Amino acid sequence: MKRIWIVYLLLIVFIIGCRLDPDQSDILSIPQIRISLPEDGKSQISRILVFIEGSGRKLLPQEFLIKDNITEVFLDFAIPIDAEEIRVEAYDKDNQLIFDGDAGVSFTDKIPIDINLDPIMPMIRLKMIGNIVRVGETFGIQVLLRYAEDVFAVAFEIEYDPEFLQVTDVIEGELWDDKILMISDYEFENHPPGKLNIGITQLESGKIKNSGEIAVVRFWAKQVGESKIRLLGNNRLRVEKANGKLIDNYESIAELIDRAEISLGIKK
Repeated sequence: MKRIWIVYLLLIVFIIGCRLDPDQSDILSIPQIRISLPEDGKSQISRILVFIEGSGRKLLPQEFLIKDNITEVFLDFAIPIDAEEIRVEAYDKDNQLIFDGDAGVSFTDKIPIDINLDPIMPMIRLKMIGNIVRVGETFGIQVLLRYAEDVFAVAFEIEYDPEFLQVTDVIEGELWDDKILMISDYEFENHPPGKLNIGITQLESGKIKNSGEIAVVRFWAKQVGESKIRLLGNNRLRVEKANGKLIDNYESIAELIDRAEISLGIKK
C-alpha cells in the first residue's frame, strides 16, 4: 500500500465568520489526519480540498493534489484548538465533486482523525466525534442522510451490543422542521435487546434539505471493552416520498448501508 505523507503548517491569517475568541484564537493543536481514498474511483481523484470549521468560523480551505495509486493521505495540521469539524471534498480532473467526507475533531484521543471519503450519491451514515468513551459516559451518535431528494419519511434499525451499551434517548435531527412524528422503541418493554427501531415522518408535505441530520441516538457506556454500532440493511430500512414510494436512487442507500457503522473503545 502506497502512502503519501504531507506535512503542512496552516498559517491562520484569514478567518471567515465571526470575531475570534481572544482566549483561543492563538492556540494551536496539531492532530494527524488520515484520509482514506475509496478503492473504487480513487484513480479519478485529481485534488482534495480540506475545510476546518469551528464555532461560528471557518478557515480558508487548503488544496492538495493527489498522485496516482495513492490509497491514503496523511496530513499534519496546526489548527485552532476550538476546531470542531474537518471536511474533505475530492474533485476529478474536470473539477466535478465526486467524493466527500468529514469527521469531528477530538484533541483527547491522541489517535489520527480518520476521514473516509464517500461517493456523492444518496446514503445514510453514522457519525461520532472521536471513537473513545469512558465507562459511565453518555455520548451521541448522529444518523445522517446524504444527497437524497424528496424525502418525506425515514425508518431504520440500529444494532448495538447491549453488554457494553444502553440507549438513553433518541432525538429528532436538524434535517426536519417542527411538524414531524417520531417513534422509537427503546423504551418499549418487549423491544429486542441490542436493536433500536426508529421511524420519522413529516406530518405535512414540505421541502427539506437533501442532506442533514435525521436523528441523534444517545448511549450510556456500561463497561470496558470494544463495541460497534451499525445500521442494518434489512426490510425495516425505508426512505420514502410523500406518496409512500421509495425515493429515487434508493438502491444506492441499500448498497452503501455497510458504511453506516462505528467502532468504539470504552475505557475506564
